[in-house]
Amino acid sequence: DIDESGASSDQKHKTFKWDEVKQNKWIVTENLVYDVSRFSRKHPGGERLTLNHAGQDATDAFSCFHTDMKKVRKYMSPILMGQVMPESDVNPNEERKTELHKDFQNLKLLAEKKCLFKAKPIFFLLHFLQLVLLDLLAAYIIHKSGFANWLAYSIAVACLVIVQAQAGWLQHDFGHLSVFRSNKMNLFVQNIIIGGIMGFSANWWNYCHYQHHAKPNTIKRDPDIRFGPLYLIGKVVPVEFGKKKMAKLPYNLQQFYFFFTLPLLLIPIYFEIMWISIYLIRWYAMFVPTLGLMGTIKLYFLVRVFESVWFVWSTQISHLPMNVDYDKDLSWFRS
Repeated sequence: DIDESGASSDQKHKTFKWDEVKQNKWIVTENLVYDVSRFSRKHPGGERLTLNHAGQDATDAFSCFHTDMKKVRKYMSPILMGQVMPESDVNPNEERKTELHKDFQNLKLLAEKKCLFKAKPIFFLLHFLQLVLLDLLAAYIIHKSGFANWLAYSIAVACLVIVQAQAGWLQHDFGHLSVFRSNKMNLFVQNIIIGGIMGFSANWWNYCHYQHHAKPNTIKRDPDIRFGPLYLIGKVVPVEFGKKKMAKLPYNLQQFYFFFTLPLLLIPIYFEIMWISIYLIRWYAMFVPTLGLMGTIKLYFLVRVFESVWFVWSTQISHLPMNVDYDKDLSWFRS
């Protein structure tokens, strides 16, 4: 017999202790043990996303990342090993883990009951149209004034910066599969926005961003805090650099040189030809006839620098006040 979790009666009778799970680097969801050693290479979210949870309970992250649980369990059934003995889990880094897990599940059910996860497509449509209008306004201003009027040129730059920054937040929601019921439709629209409007790769962004949400603020797990040796954030890494005498820069001044260095690192170097070519063709048609090729390149870098400062300043707010540490196998909600 197979139940809703995909477990047969024989598999449910096999029990493992947490020591065995950790030793074999298996993954646990809803007290069921899965051997992901081979499957991780085929995982749609990337191998690293599954291996970062090796030997741990990934229940909360697992349930939040997957929208079609029936389909997911179908794929996981062949790698199901058995059940874990919950009482064998002893983590010195965390207290009241079971209570926290229950609280998180109750909070999630309450949010679903209040329809907080139900998006309104009309809002996202209006947001998208706003970006298109600002983009066209910038092109019109550049076409009429070029470099001749610096005030008009600055207004055009401001419009383009707003488009780039706001497009980043807009594609974020589609990348999280939060707008439409169809995952394919969400990813299609995300590609239009991040590829056609921003000139970035959707696959690259999703690959990095999913890792961030799976292990937020975890050293060597969260790409959003992987800044060394240029910048050191949190309390743990600076101490490590100090003890190992690895300091190569005046980190006491990083809040100043951040503005001149990090924005340039965000200029996209990952290319998916079909989508990003839309972005390049669009900019060529909008600005090269008026500004010339070099003028358009200057405009591109100017907009990208301002947009990158805005983007990093906003996103790092969710990291800097939080505890940044190594993976201590804490509950996903607690991290």
